[in-house]
Amino acid sequence: MTATRRRHALDGSWVTDAGITNPAGESPENERYSWLQMSGAEDAPLTVVVGDSHAHHTALPVFKELAQESESNLVAMLRPGCRFSTIGMGPNPEQCEMHNEMVYEEILNLAPDNLVLISSWTNPQTNDENFTPELEPIIAELTARGTNVIGVRDNPRWEQDMFACAQENLRNASECGAPIDMKMASTDPSSEVLGRYENTYEIDFTEQLCPDGFCEAIIGNIIVYMDSNHL
Repeated sequence: MTATRRRHALDGSWVTDAGITNPAGESPENERYSWLQMSGAEDAPLTVVVGDSHAHHTALPVFKELAQESESNLVAMLRPGCRFSTIGMGPNPEQCEMHNEMVYEEILNLAPDNLVLISSWTNPQTNDENFTPELEPIIAELTARGTNVIGVRDNPRWEQDMFACAQENLRNASECGAPIDMKMASTDPSSEVLGRYENTYEIDFTEQLCPDGFCEAIIGNIIVYMDSNHL
């Protein structure tokens, strides 16, 4: 895509501070859930971060900083409770499916250099972790078009509010945690699918979130979670 066409595709649909304001509302219209951050020239590499609140909390902060450092451009397409896939998931699957269809069309039009998404799905009750359902067709099409697909592994989820637990156990935060083998699969379930295609990459923050094999609410002097599942 030429710089002019790319900028035209972005113009008018995104505000300029990616991910600062939490998206809200029930309309599936893309502009209510998307932002643009221009850190480079119009023809600089373009990265799209897409998905639900886990993409917002886990992936977006990292890639926002990378875009600034590399003077590249970033688009965030985020809808809480709506994991990016070819189907609708979450509390409003029909609206989510509509949103995902429009987002996917926009991604194809933008032809980004990189697409970042959450590629696995953890379980708050067990270590059952799965590849995001019906995501593979998107990976297949976009990598065939030359886009790098970057799969970010999901973070542990919990039955309890980890922020509240941390507040109550500041001197013994291990009371809020659990061994990694109780919260996550032994290996990233995305690896097998991503490994079938060129132009795919994996990011796994598990070692940082569960150092020494134990997932805690406080690491160093940092409270890790804001609730039961968001970093």
